Amino acid sequence: MDKLWNRLRFPGFVALIILQLAALGQMVFARQHLLDSGLPALLAVQPLDPRSLLSGYYVRLDLAASRIEASVPRLPATDTAQWKQGETVFVQLSKEEGRTVRHVSAISRDRRLLTTPGAIVLRGRVVESWEQRLVLNYGIEEYFTPQSEAARIEEAVAAASIEQGRNAEPPAAYVEIAVDPESGEGALRRLFIKGQPVQFH
Repeated sequence: MDKLWNRLRFPGFVALIILQLAALGQMVFARQHLLDSGLPALLAVQPLDPRSLLSGYYVRLDLAASRIEASVPRLPATDTAQWKQGETVFVQLSKEEGRTVRHVSAISRDRRLLTTPGAIVLRGRVVESWEQRLVLNYGIEEYFTPQSEAARIEEAVAAASIEQGRNAEPPAAYVEIAVDPESGEGALRRLFIKGQPVQFH
């Protein structure tokens, strides 16, 4: 009986593994497609907090676009409901003439209201909400790196920020992302420090 049960169970186990591999493959394909075809956008990176460096193979990036001040227009203007933690929102990334990176020019619960020509709409999730500031996560705040490189990158960003100042043009550090024009999903392409893409040693 046990042998019969094992024979019946084995095909199901194999099918489960195949389905899991197929799902993983689909995720990898979807992410690569986004990186290859998504709309490009550059976002400023603030100096990294050493405490935010993960112990694994990622560096936490502090994006300027993650902090939304109360002065940023909210669409529609009649929407005054409190932002909720975990809520999905959309920000409009605009680029001023002569500037390298984009900034958040508007925020809304409805991406259809963000229609400024030339702007890119990025999807985010509310992490923290105060009366004067909103903190968002876009799913692009973790930069993959060999574990031995994390400290070097953090130090390079901090040194460049001190050397050039927070309001430098171009910024001391910034990232290039790809954004799906339909869903607003973002994916991280490259990290730049002092205008040069980060190279691993």
